[in-house]
Amino acid sequence: MQTSAKLIDKSELIFEEFQRYLALSDDMVAMSSKEALARTARILAMQAAHYASKYGEAPLADLGKLLSEGRVVEESAVFLRDGAKTFVGVLGVVAGGLSRDDAEAVQ
Repeated sequence: MQTSAKLIDKSELIFEEFQRYLALSDDMVAMSSKEALARTARILAMQAAHYASKYGEAPLADLGKLLSEGRVVEESAVFLRDGAKTFVGVLGVVAGGLSRDDAEAVQ
């Protein structure tokens, strides 16, 4: 029996989650002080440096191309989602916390 409902693949679901994190991060940036944003950038830079010292330099994806493609593969969607989720998490801690409602709304 064939169903007429369109099947959504996992990469589309992950990409939609990324988009929700991205929208939340835009709201958080708009409400954050310059100092909170600078501190967040420093923390993320230290995390990147720690990773590089422990595992070696990680090649950066072509983010412009990645974001402009109409469709992303699962690996790219996971990369985008995890990056946005990390940013939201660190900025939430630095700027005074992320409300439980905001965190649950993303997922």
